[in-house]
Amino acid sequence: MWLSDEAARNLKSLGYGSWVTISDHLVTEALVRYQVRAVRPIHKGKAGILIRVEDDSRQQLVLKLAPADILLGQIEALTALAGCGVPELVACHPNSGSLLLEFISGEPWPLEQVVDLQQAVAFILAVKEHPTSKHRQSCLATLEPWLNVGQQPRPPALEKQLALAKQIIEQESGQPQQHVHGDMGIHNMIYGQNGQMWVVDPGGVYGPAAYDAGFLTAFSGTTAEGAIAVGLQIAQLAELDDEQVLRWAAVRLTASANLAYARGSLDHYQDRLLRAERILLRLGMV
Repeated sequence: MWLSDEAARNLKSLGYGSWVTISDHLVTEALVRYQVRAVRPIHKGKAGILIRVEDDSRQQLVLKLAPADILLGQIEALTALAGCGVPELVACHPNSGSLLLEFISGEPWPLEQVVDLQQAVAFILAVKEHPTSKHRQSCLATLEPWLNVGQQPRPPALEKQLALAKQIIEQESGQPQQHVHGDMGIHNMIYGQNGQMWVVDPGGVYGPAAYDAGFLTAFSGTTAEGAIAVGLQIAQLAELDDEQVLRWAAVRLTASANLAYARGSLDHYQDRLLRAERILLRLGMV
């Protein structure tokens, strides 16, 4: 099976169980359609399939498959952000939920290494200037399944933070909206051989200016205090309101905590919940 267990769980929890069932067949069809050979799976996709492939000239490429409605926004974002530090879109077939990307030679950004904030902020600002088409989706809508997944009753601490997260979303929904990456975490960054930071999987969504900065803040550093320090630096460099950045970090962490709890990943649940709580405490919201 090409789909990782994590991606299968994610997609099933979001209502894409039927796509998961036929995903191997879709891979076979895509390899024929693009006339490429599979080299090896890339075990990174959290909501789809990534495969390193090569064509007849032995050029290395990346084949990506996901449910069509998920991939459509990414196709448009890759097109709009060409030249801004995202992989080149080589070919796509939106109706089948598949695309072919430039292969970036490099390594995943080391988890223990603080992200290059200058490059990250440059990307966030570049995204702002490149709106996508009418198919964009609100980043707030993409968060909703994460905040609502799982059966009640939930632990009281989680219920409290979910309520605060939804309160923040309601308050922020009135802020000016712009194009955002939507999943601006260290897991979507590649450290290129020349030191350039590449950002993959832009979501083609729109939201408040501080959304991407908050997401990047949420999972930076090894502690909540470290994440807060990174968030304040990002806010300063990008000329964003620091409290807005931290509020979005807390929302993203709370959503992640709820998803982890629904899956029974208690270590991740406790880590995300504690980080969110510390940030909310810093903001005076708890």
